[in-house]
Amino acid sequence: MYKKFMMTTLGALSLLAAPLSAKSTASTPRFADFRRCFMESEFGKKEQENLQEMQKQMEKSIGDLSAQIKEVQDKLANEDVLDSLSEEAVANLKTQQDTLMGEMQRYQMQFPQIVQQAQSQSVFAVREKAKEAAKELAAEKKYSAVLNEDQAFFFEAKLDVTDEVIKKLNAKFEQEQKEESAKVAKSEKAKKKADKNDKK
Repeated sequence: MYKKFMMTTLGALSLLAAPLSAKSTASTPRFADFRRCFMESEFGKKEQENLQEMQKQMEKSIGDLSAQIKEVQDKLANEDVLDSLSEEAVANLKTQQDTLMGEMQRYQMQFPQIVQQAQSQSVFAVREKAKEAAKELAAEKKYSAVLNEDQAFFFEAKLDVTDEVIKKLNAKFEQEQKEESAKVAKSEKAKKKADKNDKK
């Protein structure tokens, strides 16, 4: 992995080794800020919304579990409640408490891992879209390369094409949304037709 990292870094540096003249040409590499692509593009925003929704659901699950644990603990701490229960019922409450506590521990251990995995998948998904957008931009503008800004120690501001990449990302997002809407509409139309035929 270290060797791969070094090769990637050296590859980027070799591109930067060529002197950048005041007048950049199409063959001069361009640069895009992937962090901005992720935070500002519609693809990135959608992924962020999905991550936030997933986190909210997990937090709700933990909150519901905490409420159940508290309810059981309150019963076990209440002498009046315990006196009104049979030994078997009290034993069941203690078993329930142990089960809920074990489930809570699993949640607390798995929650960070699940979130991290989801974040990695989101970043990868947007990165792949950004690669496609950068490739299209390079083909249109005849750029020799579009590199992630993280690969450069320095480059002239005029070589930044982040806005153009984001624009292409948003156009792709809009196109995919239209295609998805058309697909859903077609599916609903087919379902209505099938339902109508079934009623005949």
